[in-house]
Amino acid sequence: SQKRERSLVVLIIALIGLSIVIAATVGGVLGSRNNEKDNDGGGGGVVEKSEAPAISPMTSFAPSSSSLIPTSSPINSGVVPPSPTPLTNSSTTSPSFSPTLSICYNVDIIIIHDMYPGDTSWTIEQVEPPLPPNDTIVEFSPRNDTNQSRTVCLTRGLYNFTIFDDYPDGLCCEWGIGNYTLVYQGIEGGDEDEEEEEKVIASGGEFIASESTVFSIPYVDLNALRG
Repeated sequence: SQKRERSLVVLIIALIGLSIVIAATVGGVLGSRNNEKDNDGGGGGVVEKSEAPAISPMTSFAPSSSSLIPTSSPINSGVVPPSPTPLTNSSTTSPSFSPTLSICYNVDIIIIHDMYPGDTSWTIEQVEPPLPPNDTIVEFSPRNDTNQSRTVCLTRGLYNFTIFDDYPDGLCCEWGIGNYTLVYQGIEGGDEDEEEEEKVIASGGEFIASESTVFSIPYVDLNALRG
């Protein structure tokens, strides 16, 4: 019976100690919660909402000129920029080229008519270089031309002079004493150093219906060349 009493006393003491530990633990937890409430302002257990931070009005933004410049260059992006077109001066005119004027050589046709000048006429035809058609008339004298002389200017080439009489009896000698002379004078307007001696290309008066002479410009005595 004594053993039982001792065991009961020990049990009671253990229970008392356990209750003291539980009470102390519960008191500590409650005390910490009360302290939290006091720090939050207490009163009814409602936590007041804190005010939202003030937001400053948005300031206007204008892009600067530098912000419009692309950050990547065409070279870095792999795009080859076009070559700049060179500026041209619109006031500069392109050079004009005028054809070179052909040099011509003066030839005098001198005619002394017989009693019937209306019967007489003449032509100069270019033989070489050939013009279409060949033997193109480049100079002529109409009938009833009473001029006793005329000067023509011919470029380089081969020509044929022909004098005509319609009657036909030439310029001499039944109905008057007439004649013709074809004279080479040289370059038209040439300097003194370029002046050439006058050369008789052809002359005559006694023929029937016509008479022809082929000559070159510049003049060369073709009969002398033929030997």
